[in-house]
Amino acid sequence: MNRVKVNFLKYSKKISKLIADFCYKKLKTNNIEVARPDKGFYILSDLTNLLKDKFKSSVELCSSWLKDTEVAVLPGSGFGFDIEKLIFRLRFIDFESGQFLNCS
Repeated sequence: MNRVKVNFLKYSKKISKLIADFCYKKLKTNNIEVARPDKGFYILSDLTNLLKDKFKSSVELCSSWLKDTEVAVLPGSGFGFDIEKLIFRLRFIDFESGQFLNCS
């Protein structure tokens, strides 16, 4: 792997960690149940306790957010969680890394 790609990966990981930490802290500050991200570019959060009277499923929650705010999150039911738990997955980064790493 050439030096440019190695540097890209190194800095992408640092940026991902900074964004993950920021998102985690913001969610926790607002009393949202959230798993601390270890690696990767997404966070799983649970709004069941906060919004159980408003939404019946994670699919309904995510559909509503997309319609009302144009923010797309994925329902936790797609990752094996009970559909009635208002768990969602937030992806928070995209560096177009696939395109970059395939360049020669």
